[in-house]
Amino acid sequence: MPLRWHVPYDPSDEGLIRVARGERLMPGEGGIDLIVRAMVIPEDITISVEIPHRELATKIDALGRAEMAIAATRAVLRAAGRA
Repeated sequence: MPLRWHVPYDPSDEGLIRVARGERLMPGEGGIDLIVRAMVIPEDITISVEIPHRELATKIDALGRAEMAIAATRAVLRAAGRA
């Protein structure tokens, strides 16, 4: 999975809210090192993901996006030695 850096260039409250509400990337695609973070998650913790992405929602149905999110999350966990 290629690493893409997603840094919002609009640091205003409105810009950050726009990204948070509708432009998030799948786990492992952004600039946050989720692998390192996944390494320290306790084993008995439930992991859930929330990835609102308005443009993707116009192209892929909810089930397809959920399957993408599961695959991306599992890839991060595998890379962290957690899956």
